[in-house]
Amino acid sequence: LNLTLKNQFSNMFDKPVHDYPLARRDEQIQDDYHGTIIKDPYRWLENPYSTETQSYINDLNSYSSAFLCNPESLFAKIRQRILYYENYPKYGCYRIAGDYYFYLYNSGLEQHNRLYITNDWKVPGKLFTDVNENDTEFTTSMKMFSASKDGTLLAFGVTQKGSDWTTVKFRKIPSGELLDDKLENLRYTSLVWSSDAKGIFYTTFANSVAEAVGTCPDKNEFHTLYYHVLGTDQKDDLVVLRFPLNPILMIDAAMSDNEQFLLCTIYEGCSTQTFLYLCDMTTDQAKAGNFEMKYLDLKAKAKYEFVGVYDSCLIFVTDDNAPMHKLIKVDIQKNNEITTILEEVKSKRIGFARIVNHKFLLVDYIENVKDVMYIYDLQTAKQIGTLDLPFCTVSSISSRQYLNEVSSAFIL
Repeated sequence: LNLTLKNQFSNMFDKPVHDYPLARRDEQIQDDYHGTIIKDPYRWLENPYSTETQSYINDLNSYSSAFLCNPESLFAKIRQRILYYENYPKYGCYRIAGDYYFYLYNSGLEQHNRLYITNDWKVPGKLFTDVNENDTEFTTSMKMFSASKDGTLLAFGVTQKGSDWTTVKFRKIPSGELLDDKLENLRYTSLVWSSDAKGIFYTTFANSVAEAVGTCPDKNEFHTLYYHVLGTDQKDDLVVLRFPLNPILMIDAAMSDNEQFLLCTIYEGCSTQTFLYLCDMTTDQAKAGNFEMKYLDLKAKAKYEFVGVYDSCLIFVTDDNAPMHKLIKVDIQKNNEITTILEEVKSKRIGFARIVNHKFLLVDYIENVKDVMYIYDLQTAKQIGTLDLPFCTVSSISSRQYLNEVSSAFIL
């Protein structure tokens, strides 16, 4: 097979090495680390905007384009086959807000998904947001979206040309009217609405300044949680949580479905260990816009994934002394007393858990190389059913603790 491919596409396999663009070595660049000299001859490439770097990039692109853009190349044949198998409708999970269902849809080979809205999940929705509407190059993508609980406002994050720098815009529901508010230079953010839909929590770096082409050689530090009040300027946004003594900590914010707690999961780099901060949103202080985040002391260093709230307890999936994960509840009215709801099972790993209709636990287990969903009684932790899924991997799930509907997407 390899010989057949080489004979058929010999013009692509046989490339003179001396034709490949070479990067200049600067032998003068070196560092002294405690008496040890370390040379760094290609450091000049760390500046993506210098004339020399741009010229080198253009040379590389010219060389590769001869292969990648040749319609008779092996690459083109492979691409055609991939497109053939990719050409089918793709739906995202339904997300419910107020009286509406939102979902992402791609008819098959569209470069980016578009957002649709419907008030009946059994009826195809109408187009609500197409971020490439005015982009003839189709380089704009919707990175995220979040609708307020009452279904009156939508926040959606837009990125350009593959960058991870995000601009958040806002629309009224269901009219689609675009608001003047705009949040710029966001990176690694979640979008969390306040209960009254008057503002939104988001995260980005304190020193973030997005470059025009979506790359930034500077190190981003001090990931920060902000609160933006609609109708105000972003520069006036309130700093809710920041760690001035540790610039590399990352913050992921979430609101409990009953809107009682704003919970921040904190992690460092690629570590799976997390710690938590909590704000009671029902206090007069929080209602007045003073969000006091308190450390939630769970004693053990472990991974904690927030599931929901039941009575005075917070429910988490954790790997604390449980590499296959277990489900616990933390009673914040009893000095953070921890009780195990579902013990670890050595033969299967918990993928995720959701509270449904205030009385059920939907738990996904990865079992025998496939996903299996079990239904438990939330109060007794007794198994009461199993969802009949095909042999698949669950890729995403959407639900609300106060609703009896669950939307999931899976890969066969």
